[in-house]
Amino acid sequence: MRFLKYNFLPLSLCVLAGFTTLDSKISFAGGDPTIKDQKVKSSKSNVKQHSHSKTYVTKQKNLSSTTNSTVNTKSNNNTDTENTGFAAIEDVPLIVDLSSVTDADGMGTVSVQWQISNDNKKWTNISGATTQSFTPREIHVGSRLRVVISYVDGQGNLEPLTSPPSTPVKNVNDKPTGSARLIGSSVEDSALVVDTSNIADEDGIGGFDISWQRSSSKS
Repeated sequence: MRFLKYNFLPLSLCVLAGFTTLDSKISFAGGDPTIKDQKVKSSKSNVKQHSHSKTYVTKQKNLSSTTNSTVNTKSNNNTDTENTGFAAIEDVPLIVDLSSVTDADGMGTVSVQWQISNDNKKWTNISGATTQSFTPREIHVGSRLRVVISYVDGQGNLEPLTSPPSTPVKNVNDKPTGSARLIGSSVEDSALVVDTSNIADEDGIGGFDISWQRSSSKS
């Protein structure tokens, strides 16, 4: 499992999906919000991205790596589409943690919308994906995901926030369902036909390799 955490100003966003921890901060218009610093412990690695105006600072700590590196990034947008924010894997739930969301101007109801993109440029809302938890499925494999969060503060300002995009959703080998069956009678000089119409696989099915066997003991 990976633990992915995003700290935005004024919004703090955590996406849970495994061992990696990723902190991102984005500044945007609307009041003068403040947020408490959140510290994440790790003894393995530390990847930091330092950026200038209208960019985010990212700290990544991977428990399975011992590599240390620093990358400088410049951007004029709230999100850097060249960088990925979290790993997405088929059938592994992603959960947005909004428990640390604060705004000095006050906050209204927070809206959540998950989006998908095939080219990391054009983004489309995923129908019905408006809750804090979202689980990528087979149809999302190969595409990138991101989450858009918004609320109206106490001064009437709409405060939107878009997370960095995920890595392309990684495929997981889905187990096939159904089984083959024999049609016909097991009688000398009678034909037996293998029926595979009941076999299905979310990953798709290629050609079948069929081998006939015999046994006198059924073992």
